Amino acid sequence: MLRSDNESYDIWKNEVGLDPKRIVRCGPEDNFWSMGNGEGPCGPSSEIFWDTQDPRYSEADDERWLEFWNLVFMQYHRTADGELKPLSTPCIDTGMGLERVASILQGKKNNFDTDIFQSIIGNIKHNETFAAALPSDTLLTYKRIIADHLRASVFLIAEGVYPNNNGRGYVLRRIIRRAVRAGKLLGIDAAVLSGLYPSLESAMGAAYPEVVERRKAIISVLESEEKAFLRTLDKGMSLLEDIFASRSDDKMVSGRDAFLLYDTHGFPVDLTEIIARDHGWSVDIASFDQIQRESRERNRTSWKGGPSKKDAIAGEIEAACLEWQDASVQGHFCGYSIDPGIKQASVTAKVAAFKELSNGDALAVIDPCPFYATGGGQQADTGMVTVTRDNSTHQFAVKTAVSLPNGKATVLHLTGAGSRHALFDAGQEVTGTVDMERRYGNAVHHTATHLLNSALRTVLGDSVMQAGSLVQPDSLRFDFTSAPLTSLQLGKVEEL
Repeated sequence: MLRSDNESYDIWKNEVGLDPKRIVRCGPEDNFWSMGNGEGPCGPSSEIFWDTQDPRYSEADDERWLEFWNLVFMQYHRTADGELKPLSTPCIDTGMGLERVASILQGKKNNFDTDIFQSIIGNIKHNETFAAALPSDTLLTYKRIIADHLRASVFLIAEGVYPNNNGRGYVLRRIIRRAVRAGKLLGIDAAVLSGLYPSLESAMGAAYPEVVERRKAIISVLESEEKAFLRTLDKGMSLLEDIFASRSDDKMVSGRDAFLLYDTHGFPVDLTEIIARDHGWSVDIASFDQIQRESRERNRTSWKGGPSKKDAIAGEIEAACLEWQDASVQGHFCGYSIDPGIKQASVTAKVAAFKELSNGDALAVIDPCPFYATGGGQQADTGMVTVTRDNSTHQFAVKTAVSLPNGKATVLHLTGAGSRHALFDAGQEVTGTVDMERRYGNAVHHTATHLLNSALRTVLGDSVMQAGSLVQPDSLRFDFTSAPLTSLQLGKVEEL
């Protein structure tokens, strides 16, 4: 506990009844929680440890003690200049490690010795020849990695996360590949995680039915990802062995070699770091990061076809939306009341807000507004806004429409209206005309995404989860989480 926290000390000693010898008072570097060193809520903490009584260690050894509970007494607010001010409503942030409590109740020294983990670890069939050459602690470590990574992978896939090279999908891919490498070091040349899945289901399926319900998808994803990495693992390891044999004076894997392993052989850089560390080497991460950034920039430039003003205009639109939201600009959406059977639908409205863009276009909010904004993967309505003033009629095409972040107004992007701000004074009457043929095309393909989702779930099971979509007047794209479809599965989806 914090050395200066006398209130906590009195409670632990006098109310809880702990022997003062069991209360260790430490400095703020150990027992004062805050969000980094910046502004925000903070307070002293009490960490609770369990004496494992492991005979290998004395009471003075940190390894003998298992922290299983942490109490943060959130009672201060740290200002920007570092001053601590009492919170008007203090609270206690409590965190108890469930598995650590289980290990205490089961009389085990760590989480991996508890019943659930042991039921998995006990079913890992290693190659006896490989195992004989490994120290017992190393053998056990590899088995623990496999068991821990199996559990993490299964629950990620059950939640609809699938291996890829971005975000949480990349986290899953790294977890699986680390487990494959651990299996390889145990002499296991086959897919280790998918083979172990029944052990995890038996241990945890009753408490987590989604694991059982999505068994087929989980096994398929694990097996596919493992086999894909096993095909490149030997090549990557051969390259690393050549690097280690080069007897480099600095014993450092270059950033270029690390990127080659990542880009060509599918080695996450943290896996390369682990392998290098096992050989007494390190990895030039700064160089790797630089090469990766340069590669991404080349790919981005190639994809976009060179620089564009689109990003600047998008920034202007975003800034205008935030400004109008702060100013409580509102525009009621009335598009649902329009007859879908007509080709064009017009609504009389008034200008609520107007702003020029640097490219000569403009943004406007009209109330009421018949235009459907981009949302949920569906493209926005287009059409025209007509202004009649001084016996003259002026028409401006609606290029697209977006909602304010709070959803209280639709912002119309008007082509060529930037120099005509005098026509869009607040309260000016205008006519908004929606292209209903385009809207009908959007509606048809929006409905089709739901039909496709249903067909996929019928063929592949309830493990299919939507991950995005794009709905356009003449086409649709539907993103979903699943292992790659076979030709037979694809045919069944098309039939439905």
